Amino acid sequence: MPAILVIVLLLILRPGNPPDVRPDPEAQHRLDAKLQRIGRQEGEAGDRTLRLDEAELNAWMRSTLNVALQHGPAPEKRQPSLAGLDAGATHDLSVEEVQSRVLDVRTRLSGDQVAAYVLFDLFGKEISLEVQGRLGVRDGYLCLDPTAMWIGSLPVPESSVKGAVDRLFGDPAHRETLRVPPGVRDIRVEDGQLVIVHD
Repeated sequence: MPAILVIVLLLILRPGNPPDVRPDPEAQHRLDAKLQRIGRQEGEAGDRTLRLDEAELNAWMRSTLNVALQHGPAPEKRQPSLAGLDAGATHDLSVEEVQSRVLDVRTRLSGDQVAAYVLFDLFGKEISLEVQGRLGVRDGYLCLDPTAMWIGSLPVPESSVKGAVDRLFGDPAHRETLRVPPGVRDIRVEDGQLVIVHD
């Protein structure tokens, strides 16, 4: 049993391989143009569907991460502690503090599924989390129907994936960060593109 626990711990502490996302220097320009077009169409009748390819989505996520890192943590907003990740020690981390420790974010789009990879520094250790599944909007919040999950290089058993993602997305501590903007009716992956449908 101790040997199994050591192996599990080593797998968790060994970051998984990030998705191979092909760099595209024009992605940010295309993203900006699409966002401006959607902004100009606000209040107008007609199709207001935004389609982002993989490179454009990753450009948006990188810019969002850079903004979060520049603003830094906001320690006055405290959340329940994350226990059991550092030899039983307890630490109170705000959502903003966890975000400020994110080192890398990458997203892979394939068919109707998204695979999101996050590498973060947790108490001096680099840990990766990868979740794969189908996106949607339910009651005004972003939701994910998961199909696979990895913590570090350790695959999470299929029977536990849905419960883990439900806890992650349903946690009141950061549920509001998953609220979609007003007017967004649906978010899904379709033919390898992220599709955002506006009313």
